[in-house]
Amino acid sequence: ESNAVFTKNGKTVYFTRNNSKDGVRAKNDNKVSVLQIFKAELIDGKWRNITALPFNSDNYSVEHPALSNDEKTLYFASDMPGSLGSFDIYSVAILGSDYGTPKNLGPTINTDKKEQFPFISKDNKLYFSSNGHAGYGFLDIFVSEAIVYNELASFILK
Repeated sequence: ESNAVFTKNGKTVYFTRNNSKDGVRAKNDNKVSVLQIFKAELIDGKWRNITALPFNSDNYSVEHPALSNDEKTLYFASDMPGSLGSFDIYSVAILGSDYGTPKNLGPTINTDKKEQFPFISKDNKLYFSSNGHAGYGFLDIFVSEAIVYNELASFILK
């Protein structure tokens, strides 16, 4: 388990875990063990109700969860079909115990390379790593500012 994000009250956590079947690391058709995001709830001092998010897959990775400040949107990286590069940043609405459809943040953020490790700051800036935007190379850190229209956030790279 890695890359965990907690709700403000500390009672819910989203985290990345290797996909496994019966305790053994599972692999897809390309012999790759993909990553998935899980949710757990703190009940009576123990993490319980550990559930895989519904948009996980045995065929692609869903990883590195980050929460919006209002805890209504989950951001993550994935190489799911429809990605512009090897990994893109996505958002998905949290609808109580359900989720909306994941949305690719588009070409302002994502490139034909790799974008990963999203983080939303208290002032609603999206920080992420990329090897596709001009930088020093490898997975440099970039920041973008959120523009909110009718509760939907778009991001402008700064």
